Amino acid sequence: MNDVLGHPIVAGSTVLTGAYWSPTMDQITTVEKVTKTKVYLSVPGMKYNSLTGRYINTTIRVGRHPHQLVVVDKQLKYNKKTYPENLL
Repeated sequence: MNDVLGHPIVAGSTVLTGAYWSPTMDQITTVEKVTKTKVYLSVPGMKYNSLTGRYINTTIRVGRHPHQLVVVDKQLKYNKKTYPENLL
């Protein structure tokens, strides 16, 4: 299975994707499972706790279609090697 740019997606790949219910691609996470139609990964999200009446930060496992991901393994390795001062 390939991402939106044609890079192969395998379990363990680092990908750029959107957060839970987010229209932007702003989260870097790792692929957990790849099936024929979807890619499963964990992204940060919030859930409502009805006992306390508060929202809690948690990770949510979501299924994404391949066109919603960009594999960034090679780019991250290059950036860490070439521009270490720009990374947090």
